[in-house]
Amino acid sequence: MAGPDDTHTLVTTTVAEWQAAEDAFLTGVDLRGAATVAGFSAHPTIEASTASHVELTGADLTRLEAIEVAWRNCDLANATLATAGLFRTTFTGCRLTGCELTGAYLNQVTFTDCRLDLTGWQTAKLKQVRFERCVLTGADLTDCQLTQVTFTACDVDQLALSGTKLRGLDLSTCRFKQLDVAPQQLRGLRVTHAQAGQLATQLLGLTLVD
Repeated sequence: MAGPDDTHTLVTTTVAEWQAAEDAFLTGVDLRGAATVAGFSAHPTIEASTASHVELTGADLTRLEAIEVAWRNCDLANATLATAGLFRTTFTGCRLTGCELTGAYLNQVTFTDCRLDLTGWQTAKLKQVRFERCVLTGADLTDCQLTQVTFTACDVDQLALSGTKLRGLDLSTCRFKQLDVAPQQLRGLRVTHAQAGQLATQLLGLTLVD
């Protein structure tokens, strides 16, 4: 499980203090508050911590390193997490609408009940990443590497997957009307019969009949 088990052992720290720290390094903290400026004095690092109701809308978190961090009900809409490294970390009830994650590396990360619509993941590498009951409408996963990635009961309408290998990916519990994907990419993708019909109509102009 991401984050420390006993929050009483954590030291409460504000986002403003994190931004002002010379090395922008935090460990064993309970992060609170909102960003006061867009960026950090150094590339930000946080480990073995929790972050609750944190406001980082539009913040520049380029090269963020988050290790064993539990983010809960945080707002990172339109934040920049390009080339970030996220390890053994969870996001629960967070808003990341429009967040930029180009070139990021995620390993053992779980998103639960999060808004991830219009997020940009181009060239990101995701390993053992789970999306559970998340909204990913219009998200861009172009040219990504997906390894043991799962989507459960998510809204993935208009998800862009061009250049991303989809073999073994299961979207059967998800909702979508269209996917931005080439026909040749569909081999090995797991979908329901109804979803297969939608894709056949969208990509091949076919009409399936009983």
